[in-house]
Amino acid sequence: MAAILSVQNGIFSGRGFRLGRRTRVGRSTECEISLPDAGLAPCHFVVEDRGGQYWLTDLGSGQGTYVDGGRAREERLRDGTTIYAGEAVLYFREPSETEPDRAEVLEPPAGADLENEVRRIYESSVTVLADPEPTDDGRDAARTALSALYRIGRLSGGEADLGGLFEGTARVLLEALSGSRCLLLLSEGTARYRRAAEAPGEGAPGPAPPAEVLHRAAGEGLSILIRDTSKDPRFPAGPARSVVCAPLKAARKVLGALVCEGEAGGRAFDENDLKLATAVGRQSGGAIERRILEKQIQEHTERLETRVAERTADLEKALADLRTAQARLVASERMAAVGLLVQGIAHNMATPLSGILGYAQVLKERNPGLPHVDEIIRLSRHLDGILENLLTKGRRENRAEPVPVDLNAVVDETLLFFEGDLFFKHEVEVRREKALGLPPVWGLWSDWSQGVQNLVRNALDALREAPRKVLTVRTRAAADHLAVEVEDTGCGIAPEHSGSLFEPFFTTKGARGTGLGLFSARNLLAPYGAGIEWEPRSPGTVFRIRIPRGAVGEGSGR
Repeated sequence: MAAILSVQNGIFSGRGFRLGRRTRVGRSTECEISLPDAGLAPCHFVVEDRGGQYWLTDLGSGQGTYVDGGRAREERLRDGTTIYAGEAVLYFREPSETEPDRAEVLEPPAGADLENEVRRIYESSVTVLADPEPTDDGRDAARTALSALYRIGRLSGGEADLGGLFEGTARVLLEALSGSRCLLLLSEGTARYRRAAEAPGEGAPGPAPPAEVLHRAAGEGLSILIRDTSKDPRFPAGPARSVVCAPLKAARKVLGALVCEGEAGGRAFDENDLKLATAVGRQSGGAIERRILEKQIQEHTERLETRVAERTADLEKALADLRTAQARLVASERMAAVGLLVQGIAHNMATPLSGILGYAQVLKERNPGLPHVDEIIRLSRHLDGILENLLTKGRRENRAEPVPVDLNAVVDETLLFFEGDLFFKHEVEVRREKALGLPPVWGLWSDWSQGVQNLVRNALDALREAPRKVLTVRTRAAADHLAVEVEDTGCGIAPEHSGSLFEPFFTTKGARGTGLGLFSARNLLAPYGAGIEWEPRSPGTVFRIRIPRGAVGEGSGR
């Protein structure tokens, strides 16, 4: 015997078709079962007999194929399975030995048989009454139930969010029962329920159901029918109306309840309405649980992605810090090597410098009136102090004591030192702007002198190719700091080099530069709390040694 696919809802409602080995269903006349219902694709789905088992396969329809309310791609059909496709609702019946040998188009079943078939689709927790006599009203109730379940199936398989699923479920039940209001409540702990959706009808809504009724439906999972609230002492006084409470049942728990109120003085709900509400609650409960789980999974995934991004950022920062530390270590090792080289040079220069100083002193004794001899002696002693300071720093023995240092005097000495440079002496216009009453700073004279010298030397290098060669060295006293500024009208600093000025060995001078001038100046003055900053000029650049007032006065220094 062959299986039968009967049409329960649609244009060909009541007709049945015997299934072959492979039966296609759709709007096209090329299909074995052609149904002109809206929403059907030309070839919507196919049913295949696989060794006595019938399997349904969706053929890529736009609106999808639903089996017992759930969207299906490939699903095995069992006796009593309901199929929703477009506006058509079909019912699958397995082969039976007692099935009469009918033609391809079958007669519709009797009213009672139709209601029995519909009853198998959804279950009820109330007592089942005796089947009424077959009537048109019974057939209409069955079609209403199937239509409501079909709409819930499409709603749960659609793209609506959780809130849309709540609202849609309440609206479907309200329209199916023609009520005045439908509520969807979710459980939130012991005897606590949250109103997740409300679908109002045309009539005035009644009072909220008592806590006892809600708990029995949403807490215990019972379906409750109250035909007349005016006769129930649990409800406040008011006009007669009916109330149906059905649990939202998921696979393992009750999520809440659906509450539908009838219109005041209107039709009273009956057991068929309760069965319908129970079926809707059971079908929508599973869909709601899936959506809640999907939302929780999505939130958990987003949290994981955030944590992964944070960890990745931490790792990238740690890697950047490690690379910076490695670069500093390499620079430290290079500076240590340079330090050893400088100590050797300083040590080797000390002996000839002593000779120069000695000969200059002898020259002065023999020729008291000879010009510039005193300047040679002073500069030789100054150079000897610088070399001694380099050797002391290299041995890490700071035996020298800090002294008050006059910044104006440092500027004068620095510019006098550069008088031996012919470019400085003959081609550069030098301007001095010294603040009067400048308080002294504490530290080693050689540190401050070397810092200012390095800035002046950089400025002279920038002026060599400039059309207008002006060097301005000024001292300033502000409310919170002192400053020594070295300004030039030279070539300026390219934007791409601004971040590398104070890095060791960085230079744009080619073979003429070492890349240690600004680096060493900053390191020499940093222990005194002084910083070096720069600003572009048009043309040229100004470098500023900024000394906070807290580093000025007795007791300052290292």
